[in-house]
Amino acid sequence: MERTGTDHYETTIAVESLGEDKTKILLMVEFEPQVDVNADALSEDISVFFRGCLKAMTKALNSSLPHTEH
Repeated sequence: MERTGTDHYETTIAVESLGEDKTKILLMVEFEPQVDVNADALSEDISVFFRGCLKAMTKALNSSLPHTEH
């Protein structure tokens, strides 16, 4: 995937089962900013984007898990 402002950009997203009712989201991001790009600003932009993605994935995973009543 290409991302504006980077010479290299790679992401890996996976969901691992931790048992019947638990999962873990793994997110790895690797990037190299272009020479003329502010690395801190780019890092913050990527972080904001993925925080939103993780929030949406967590919500989707929680809604797909079976709920038990106590």
